[in-house]
Amino acid sequence: MQEFLNSGYEAVNFDEKADVYIVNTCTVTNMSDRKSRQILRRAKQKNKNSILVAIGCYAQTNKKLLEEIKDIDIILGNNEKKDIIKYVESFKNARQEEVSDISKKTDYLETRKYNIYRKN
Repeated sequence: MQEFLNSGYEAVNFDEKADVYIVNTCTVTNMSDRKSRQILRRAKQKNKNSILVAIGCYAQTNKKLLEEIKDIDIILGNNEKKDIIKYVESFKNARQEEVSDISKKTDYLETRKYNIYRKN
């Protein structure tokens, strides 16, 4: 959260509408897996135009399953937490390029989910 605050973002309660939702997932039990998926789906319902980030253990170990949830924009493993601002800003910039005046475009930027994992 401190990284976001330092970058000019404002923290709001989960029940409030936000531009970016970060869900730190857990995968200790089947119940925690299910709760992680539920909270991810619920976050995007609050603001369809928000950026939804799945991060943490469940995101790292169940990447393929989370890729099937179309509302998730960025999936990061535990090692990428330190660079979360970079990934959110990059996604935000790509989205802005996507909605710019198409008549002035000569090349196109492909928007895709980020799945970043580091092998140890």
